Amino acid sequence: MSSFFTAPKLALTLALFLFFSQICAASQTPLRIMALGNSITQSNQSNYSYRYNLWKKLLDANLEADFVGSHAENRGGNPNWPQYNGKSFDPDNEGHWGWSADQVLYGNTEEPNKGKLSQWLQNYTPDLVLLHLGTNDMFRNQPLDETLNELREVVRLLRADNPEVTILFAKLIPAYDQKVGPQAANNIVLLNEKIPALVAELNTSTSKVILVDQFTGFNPTTGADTWDGVHPNASGEEKMAQRWFDAIMQVAAPSAVTINGFDASKTEQGHIALEWQTTSEYKSSEFEIERALNSNNFEKIGEVAGAGSSTTLKEYDFTDQNAPYGDLYYRLKHIGEDGKLTYSEVEFVKKEQVLSAADEISMKPELQIYPTATRDKKITMALTGQQPFSEVEIHIYTLSGQRVQRVVKQCTADGSVSMDIHLNNAQKAGLYLVQVLTPTGKLQDEFILE
Repeated sequence: MSSFFTAPKLALTLALFLFFSQICAASQTPLRIMALGNSITQSNQSNYSYRYNLWKKLLDANLEADFVGSHAENRGGNPNWPQYNGKSFDPDNEGHWGWSADQVLYGNTEEPNKGKLSQWLQNYTPDLVLLHLGTNDMFRNQPLDETLNELREVVRLLRADNPEVTILFAKLIPAYDQKVGPQAANNIVLLNEKIPALVAELNTSTSKVILVDQFTGFNPTTGADTWDGVHPNASGEEKMAQRWFDAIMQVAAPSAVTINGFDASKTEQGHIALEWQTTSEYKSSEFEIERALNSNNFEKIGEVAGAGSSTTLKEYDFTDQNAPYGDLYYRLKHIGEDGKLTYSEVEFVKKEQVLSAADEISMKPELQIYPTATRDKKITMALTGQQPFSEVEIHIYTLSGQRVQRVVKQCTADGSVSMDIHLNNAQKAGLYLVQVLTPTGKLQDEFILE
């Protein structure tokens, strides 16, 4: 094949969405990435390859990657890859200059020492494969069905090594017809037309095969996105890297959400209105609305669907029509498509009961202590007429004013508290005062310890 068919591999860089910049923890297990292809994957000494720019974008996203492959060389020698964020580029790859899909499977007789796919996989196991393969097959006018079957076999071997491997299967970048000839350029178009159906055929729930469109928007004209009509220049490398990166983030990055302005307020109808905004969502499934009658013990009261993935402002609302009276605490539980949970800050609102005159009479605070005289050092306290779920303090004093006991209780939904109070065995006989502090005042009663 002519030299321009085997020219250097492209280098790609891609622009990160700011939203993805902090979604992965640096301490995670590195994602083992295999870049599998021909010269477009390998590149040469004069070009960085898309792998370098993809590596930088993954660093920016805090997604730790380990590129794997049987070699770590560009064609003719490695360029001087600049360090990035204090780290050196990981050049391992499985790009093979001028190779076709059948040569990847069975070896290249012109380079017998370089092995083949089944042998390469004995030394590493990728989690994710960037598959851009078939260009040289099309340049050599190999039958489409033959190349498609070879690509099926590539996937089979990858799964034999890792049954859960994820494969990003690319539509090939185009070739400049004035450089490679109309037939060779059109052969790539014809193969690309078959790839979506092949991806759908090969995709499984345990081993995802995902289409990555490297064809659309790529200009193969020499000097545009390639330096020779076939191999990407800096512009082409950036485009390829961005496409790979976007696909990687879809499968490798955890869900994330930025919640802004979560507020709870009372409505004229006596309901509690909840409103919040998000400035970014990624793999966002839903928001569960939770309520508690104290600062913990939250329970789900509703849900609102998330926006999937978005970097624009989204506004949400939910109305709690069954909110009880008293001190109420609300929070949001965001659930990502991957099951990851993110909680909002807690919002507090107090819902007070508005009583009619008759209700106010019936709700008059009352404290009862019985028996009024006891020998077994146990009394029962009954408190009524309080705000639902309000908190009260019960204090017990000796006649001399010494406090001997303090208890904090929360009223029930009907504004009452009924409880037994056990006195310390060391308490002496005499008159004791029970004082109850409520949000609206103070009640007291007494009993005799015989």
